Amino acid sequence: MFVSGSTYVLPSVYASAIINGDYSSTELDDNDRDAIRKIITKVAINGEEFVDVHNLSYFSRVHDATFLGVLPCMVSNYVTIKHIS
Repeated sequence: MFVSGSTYVLPSVYASAIINGDYSSTELDDNDRDAIRKIITKVAINGEEFVDVHNLSYFSRVHDATFLGVLPCMVSNYVTIKHIS
């Protein structure tokens, strides 16, 4: 079995929801929650799952949630894995 992975650049505030399934952050609004669900679904369709987020945050005007209308913000690198048999 091989394992491959990808890295996504996403808003740092999404970390708890993406990695732990915890959407309780007061910093998340309904639009954020909807964007997170769409991102997780997109990753799952590719056969991947999120497994880690890097602690280093930085500002970015363009990121992997931009297509959902998410504005420039502090982002982190999120790591996924995909099991290939």
